[in-house]
Amino acid sequence: MGKQTFDRTKKTLIILLVVLYIISITSASVAASWFSEEGYKIASGTHEAEKK
Repeated sequence: MGKQTFDRTKKTLIILLVVLYIISITSASVAASWFSEEGYKIASGTHEAEKK
């Protein structure tokens, strides 16, 4: 019974981590597109931003 509880908890934590990872990637993507639309060009592969 203890092993079943551990396996269920482990599975729940893995699913939660995957969901949080997807949310963070999505929010970063939205933030980057917003930054790009505000008149800045984001250089591909670098962290530098240039004014259009």
